[in-house]
Amino acid sequence: MKKLFLKQSVCALLLAGLISQIPIGNAYAEEEQQMVVVYENEQGEKAIQDSGAAVEEQYGHLSAAAISADTETIDELKKDPDIKYVEPDSKIRIADNGESQPSQAAALEQWNLASIHAPMAWEDGLTGNGVKIAIMDSGIYPHDDLEIAGGFSAVDYTTSYEDDEGHGTHIAGIIGAKHDGQGIDGIAPDADLYAVKVLDQNGEGYLSDLLEGIDWAIAQNMDIINLSMGTADKSDALEDAVDKAYRAGILLVAASGNEGAGHPVDYPAAYEPVIAVSATDENNDITSFSSVGDEVEFAAPGADIPSTLPGSDYGMMSGTSQATSHVTAMLAILKQQFPADTNAQLRQLLQQYSMDLGQEGRDGLYGYGMIQYPAPESDDGIVPGGTEGNSSQDDVKENVPTEDLQALADEVGMTLEELEDLFAANGLDLYSYQNMGEIYHVMYQDVNQVSVYLLLEKIGLKREELDRLLAADSVTLADFASLEELADYVSVTGSKDFDAFWEEASSAFQEIGMSEEEGRNLYDHLESVLGSVSDDTIAGIESLRDRAKGIGDLGSLDDLEDGQRSELVSLWHDFLALFQLKAKFHLIEGDKETEVTAEELSRLADIGEQTLRVELYDTKDGFLLDLSFDGRQLEHVSAGSPEEAKPDVVPAQKGEEPERDAGEIKLTYKTAESAGQGSEKNQAHQDPEGQRLPDTASLIGNLVTAGLTLTAAGFILYARNRYTK
Repeated sequence: MKKLFLKQSVCALLLAGLISQIPIGNAYAEEEQQMVVVYENEQGEKAIQDSGAAVEEQYGHLSAAAISADTETIDELKKDPDIKYVEPDSKIRIADNGESQPSQAAALEQWNLASIHAPMAWEDGLTGNGVKIAIMDSGIYPHDDLEIAGGFSAVDYTTSYEDDEGHGTHIAGIIGAKHDGQGIDGIAPDADLYAVKVLDQNGEGYLSDLLEGIDWAIAQNMDIINLSMGTADKSDALEDAVDKAYRAGILLVAASGNEGAGHPVDYPAAYEPVIAVSATDENNDITSFSSVGDEVEFAAPGADIPSTLPGSDYGMMSGTSQATSHVTAMLAILKQQFPADTNAQLRQLLQQYSMDLGQEGRDGLYGYGMIQYPAPESDDGIVPGGTEGNSSQDDVKENVPTEDLQALADEVGMTLEELEDLFAANGLDLYSYQNMGEIYHVMYQDVNQVSVYLLLEKIGLKREELDRLLAADSVTLADFASLEELADYVSVTGSKDFDAFWEEASSAFQEIGMSEEEGRNLYDHLESVLGSVSDDTIAGIESLRDRAKGIGDLGSLDDLEDGQRSELVSLWHDFLALFQLKAKFHLIEGDKETEVTAEELSRLADIGEQTLRVELYDTKDGFLLDLSFDGRQLEHVSAGSPEEAKPDVVPAQKGEEPERDAGEIKLTYKTAESAGQGSEKNQAHQDPEGQRLPDTASLIGNLVTAGLTLTAAGFILYARNRYTK
């Protein structure tokens, strides 16, 4: 499911902003800013989509989106009452304290394991077995001493979650290196390690990528999120995200920071739902680099910690990052020992598995103390908080608070009563769950009547249509192992009708006056091309979008530099190949029509009195479109033959036209002078309402605009079946 939200977002960009991104005049577009927008409700989400901003990421479990927009658009969003807040897409970084020092594994002494009594947990058979840990970092390298259960990349430059920096691999080894008699030993060797790449090869990343990682962890029902990173910048969006993850039943552990005692605790560690961790040395003293404060909840070893490095190496690192991974691993051990405990109960239980250091009770250096297994006994020999070492799982458990259920109902666009009735109608009690993770599992993981209903509501498919699709393939809901598998099936097999497609696409085609009948023909071609769209096709579409934006101010033909000309020609060639189209270019002057290549066209400084005619065919030479460009003003010729043209339109002069069936698409660009409104070459163009248009109308600009408008249509056709949780 990676990047489905990005694909949806690029679609929105193409529709709302692409044509304006390929300027025809001589104005320079304002540089866009990268922002994160958190919205209150569906109206807020729609406001983002309608704003004209480029939506770079739409999150499934978070009421937020990452956008690119100009200052005016950002200011308008800030004023919208349905928008909670808008903030910059700030940077985050790893939380370590210097370079790694590669070493031979045999030379590495794991003093940290003895410090927290990890071998005693192993003797009790506690290895973190079955606990799912999302390590949000620079990725994990496929090291011989590590077993990676899966992963996800949120960074833009790669879909691989392999570590290209080294930090994430070091963290993974501390948590879960194998006990195979080689290398080092991890604290929880049987935990399931998931590499969530949110940092780049420099150990840096962006808030939007971290949000995407947290969103993924919620969707994948992780037990623990390890956040060995931080930033000094407070983020309301990040605070909302960690709160949502915590309410979903996930434990979150983060580094306090490495700026020393005079610096406040970093975010996200400083947020209440997150366990903040400081670092100790071999003498159980707080390290000089640890950021400390009232937010610190626990301390753990963080100085000269040996672990795995890329390339099957080993080495030392220091930092509160390393301390954080110790706490994560200890929580995995407790989760295995007390599987029925909620995240809140395990968090509280960890207080008992800590050695009180510093001031008595909780303090700003050690928090509740340095983690240690087993739980220290009191003077009477009883483990605090339990009975002879038994878990708090025997205590009375609290159910999910009503306010959290109300927030969940708002998230899916229902009242709390409607959500309760939906569960009850399918034999489920909404109020019986002890954490949000259990409810999310019902709604977004398992295939059941509740999750299927919500899925169909989200993608706009009727239950009768789903039943028809299943019956046609002789399958039932029981044949799908997960809701994601069902969603993938629907996205490939299901199809909205043309009316739904046109409702989504029509605004994009207003720029070129396309009728609904013409849209149907375009729809049929794109349906055949993109019916089983691949990731490569999506990547190609995104590339076209980015390249078109990169060309900049086109101006008139004689303003173009050689590099711009070459890129425009290349852009059109790639566009045609991607959408399985062929093109013929003709220059028309009077009755004379001359076929030219795209390269020859790009060399022209001006077309003067001539009209450019472009014929588009599918790869089987079936005629699709006839586009004629002469300046900027667009006038529309209806579907069918020239005789069927609207009476108030003057067709462009052409040579002999190919035979066409009724319903074929035909578009004509014409200037005011060619419509009989003047004959001077440099006369200002006018739009249909008499408004002055720039004299520097760009032939190629219009050509690319038309091509990328078709790209927009292709994207909608794909996105119509998208599945978003």
